[in-house]
Amino acid sequence: MKKLSIRNILVPIDFSKLSVQAIATAKSLAQRFGATIHLTHVHQWQYPANFIGPVMSSEFSSAERQNMQFLPEELKSIANKLDCLHATKRI
Repeated sequence: MKKLSIRNILVPIDFSKLSVQAIATAKSLAQRFGATIHLTHVHQWQYPANFIGPVMSSEFSSAERQNMQFLPEELKSIANKLDCLHATKRI
């Protein structure tokens, strides 16, 4: 039987309590296997009832644009707080 080898662990974060708690599980796996943790922000868009296609960046509301500016810092803050200093962060 081949030994399990985990090199990368992807942790999707939507800043909910459960998604942040998933980092602890990822950390223990990363330590066990010498893996790298990758944090990535996920977002469920609220589409209007008459939605017929992908949302173009020009259609983002100003509040959505403003929130997206703070996401990299928020991910970095969570990674630092949970001692995942070597985690990569993606939006």
